[in-house]
Amino acid sequence: MTAAHTIAVGPYGESQRGLAALPGVRQYHRMRTLGDVLDTYRAWRADAARALPLVGLRLRAGDPPGPPAPLETLLVPGGRLVVVGPPGSGRTTLATALACRAGGALMVLVEAARLLTTDPFEAAEADLRAAVGPVRAAGLAEALRAAGEDVWLLVDGLDEAPETARPVVARLAEGEAGVVAFDSGACFADRRFGRFEEARIEPLLPAEQAALLAAHLGEEAAPLLAHVRASTGLHPLARRPGTLLALAEAAAEPRPTRPMGVYDRVLTGRLAGLPAPTEARFALGHLALALVSLGPPPWPRELVVGVLTALAAGRRVPRQAAGHGALHAGAGERIQAALVANRAPAGRLFLQRVAVATGVMVEGVAGFRFESSGLESTLAGGVLAGRPEAEVAEAARIVDHATTTSAAWLDAFARYAEGMDDPVASLYRLGTPGLVQNVAVRVGGARPADALGAVVVGPGWGTAEQYRWLAEAWRDDPAALATLLDWVGSGADLEVCARVHAALVAIGQAEDDAAFFERIGLPMHTAPKLARVPIPAGSFRRGRSSIEVSAFELGVTAVTQAQFAAFDPTQPQGLDTSAPVGSVSWYVAWLFCRWVGGRLPTAAEWEYACRAGSAGAWCFGDDPRQLDDYAWTWLPGLRPRVGLPPVGQRRPNAWGLHDMHGGVWEWCGDWWRWTAGLDRRDPRGPVDGRERTQAGGSAYSPPNESRCDSIRGMQPFVRPVDGGFRVAWDAC
Repeated sequence: MTAAHTIAVGPYGESQRGLAALPGVRQYHRMRTLGDVLDTYRAWRADAARALPLVGLRLRAGDPPGPPAPLETLLVPGGRLVVVGPPGSGRTTLATALACRAGGALMVLVEAARLLTTDPFEAAEADLRAAVGPVRAAGLAEALRAAGEDVWLLVDGLDEAPETARPVVARLAEGEAGVVAFDSGACFADRRFGRFEEARIEPLLPAEQAALLAAHLGEEAAPLLAHVRASTGLHPLARRPGTLLALAEAAAEPRPTRPMGVYDRVLTGRLAGLPAPTEARFALGHLALALVSLGPPPWPRELVVGVLTALAAGRRVPRQAAGHGALHAGAGERIQAALVANRAPAGRLFLQRVAVATGVMVEGVAGFRFESSGLESTLAGGVLAGRPEAEVAEAARIVDHATTTSAAWLDAFARYAEGMDDPVASLYRLGTPGLVQNVAVRVGGARPADALGAVVVGPGWGTAEQYRWLAEAWRDDPAALATLLDWVGSGADLEVCARVHAALVAIGQAEDDAAFFERIGLPMHTAPKLARVPIPAGSFRRGRSSIEVSAFELGVTAVTQAQFAAFDPTQPQGLDTSAPVGSVSWYVAWLFCRWVGGRLPTAAEWEYACRAGSAGAWCFGDDPRQLDDYAWTWLPGLRPRVGLPPVGQRRPNAWGLHDMHGGVWEWCGDWWRWTAGLDRRDPRGPVDGRERTQAGGSAYSPPNESRCDSIRGMQPFVRPVDGGFRVAWDAC
């Protein structure tokens, strides 16, 4: 740190290198060192720490994840870390607490959206100038730049910033300073963030819940905590600090038993200070529902004002589906009356009044957002509850058939269901099974026995979020979840059997494999013996990183149709049963591997085995003219082949593995996310996700998709016609 430099600070905060050398400068300027301004910065941050709420947060990081630990223990000089947690998990509080740490490394906290217009060090100086005055703050940006690895950049709200902020963060990661980004998880699926290691915020333990409530409610904390623990619908809220504080805000008797009741009470209390709170809530509800269709927050000011103006005028909101627009029919006059009644006839003035007076909405650098996703979904769900069921069903159908479904829509339907006597039955009446499956895991107060049938055996089961829901449901109602085994048995659908077993394995409640396969009529001793080759321990390069892989064994070929027929005789076969089996979901592939005593390879193991020591694009190097000797692929412009080609007909790689290029896309065990990775050993992929990894391309893929590093994400319940797998085993 170059603290020996001096800066000369003028009466209005201007600074200029070398000004101290001018004649007479000491009569008009106060001389300070860079160390002085850093001490001021540290003191300011330490003072701010006293205003922070008490919160205990632990994170689980590493690959595979290690034991939970405080964030500060995960910071390595010059490191790159992304802290992942859902809304309400305490990401912003954690970022702020770390920024206020006294002593040690210098912490610079900045909103991601602000990086689009401001250098992070200049932003830190501006913040300090606003707090302590221009003279004492001048030179901070220069001092922070000079500090090198002694500085950590804390980038909060990446998921709430425009997408253009992501490459800015990626560029920051190329500097000397350490970087910690705080994200819901969506942004770091982007390949540009491969250097970051992931740390996931752990749920609050019961003792931490009690401490946080006691800090806010004193003696009233104990009865509220007892009520929360007796109400299974509130358990998810108690596990996150942000939502736990919402419970504290809604602690008055009679206490709610479902999340919608909690947020409803919070809204009632916060909006009470407005001239016409009921009308304001009506307008905010329609605004929330309209914004759900327009992407994640924050929304630009002009967009939000435009949406509110269109709603008040009874016009269709741009970019909103017609079926969703019908939910606002007839609401325009009342929305306009709400603005007038709250002495804010202009939309911008109304939004600013709501932000300042209630905190329900927040106006930041990048625009407006609701203070929490719980408040947003409760406002939107309240509008749904007030509309005819036919309109809600049509909106549900549109959401169910969308290419991607936002979490905000799912939460809105969850709050809608929580307002009904039987939440799961009310979702079924909408006639959209896929939506029921995704929403049921978000409904607070739904009985696990009612939701299981919709969730585990529905078409879209298998996301990490659903596994977490299942684990929480198991803790709440073990007897109900024991009924999962009623769906499996001899002759049962293997897809259902695979999902049930995978779900119970994921939450640590499964019987051993031998007992499970006896239950479904497939004793493990009847499984075929598959040819395999030993894969030696070693490493390979992925981008600029070195990945180390331990020894293991891998099938010589992908599993063939003939081999798979012993497992599932109902699987359709082609004319050549030596061809690889296709149209297999991740679940069934995973279950077959366990049946033969193996497992699916990780994406790192697959690429390492595919390369067989090669550093080229393919196992034989970089010359695509050799590809036909090793791979079955498809050249654009030619008619695709009919059926999958037989295994073992092309040359093997140096380790004796056939068809690693083309043939079939092969399932891997990892959740999918493109990542270059850090230098590490035996990476197991992300700890969370919605898609599983497939590798290697297929006979229906162009040559560039058959490279050693070719991977794609696919939802685990999908059965692509060119999707197969090969089995891996741990080394003997």
